[in-house]
Amino acid sequence: MSYPNRIFLIDDDEDDGYIFNVALSSLPHNFELTYYQDSEKALAALSDAAFNPPDMLFIDWNMPKLSGDHCLQSIRRIPGYATIPIIICSTSQHVELQKEARRLGASHFLAKPSTIRDLAEKLKDIFVISWGNN
Repeated sequence: MSYPNRIFLIDDDEDDGYIFNVALSSLPHNFELTYYQDSEKALAALSDAAFNPPDMLFIDWNMPKLSGDHCLQSIRRIPGYATIPIIICSTSQHVELQKEARRLGASHFLAKPSTIRDLAEKLKDIFVISWGNN
C-alpha cells in the first residue's frame, strides 16, 4: 500500500491534533505532518507560492474565525489545489453535512472516531481510496 507523504491538518482543537498525529504515527510510514490550529494562518501558508503543497489535507468542519466550509472553498481556489484530496473532519455524522462538504469540494468526509486505533483504520481506508493500493 502506498501513502501520501505530506499531510496538512487544520483543526482548532489541540487534543484532536495530538490524536491525529498519534494515529498517523501508528501507521507503517513516515509522514510529514504540518498542523495548524488557526485556520486563517493555515490558509495564508497554503496560499504562499513558496509553500510546497501537501499531498492531502484534513480540515475540521467546526472552527472559529474561518470555518471548515469557508476554508475548504478558499483552498480549492488556490492554484494547484483543485485536485489535491481534501478530507473534512467532524464529530457530526449527519448525512446532510457530508453532502454539503462534498458539494463544496471535499474529496471525503471523516467522522471523527472515539479511539486512536479507529482513527488509524479510517486514515488507512482514506489513503487506499485517495492514494491507491500500490
